[in-house]
Amino acid sequence: MHMKNSLQQVQVLFHNRAGEVMQTLYSQFRYAITPIDRQWEENVFQQQYGKFTSLLKQRLDGIMLELMAQLDTDAERNEWNQAGSRFVQDYLREFSQKIKGL
Repeated sequence: MHMKNSLQQVQVLFHNRAGEVMQTLYSQFRYAITPIDRQWEENVFQQQYGKFTSLLKQRLDGIMLELMAQLDTDAERNEWNQAGSRFVQDYLREFSQKIKGL
């Protein structure tokens, strides 16, 4: 039998998974840009940045939707939709900050 989760449990699950996804993509990004000389290839760096940011957003949105299915009520789903969207933006912002720090 599948247990339904509370809103708080869903938030914890989201942060655990989102943190892992962001870390993995950040490592993959670092590896992808290793051969890039930013002095001459800033456009290539920016393309990679765009690609990985978009990938992160897709994955986070996917996790958010997957977890939404674990909530019982429309009220909880609505609340999760708002909170989850904010969390996705927070992770995207954090990802950008990490990359700007390179």
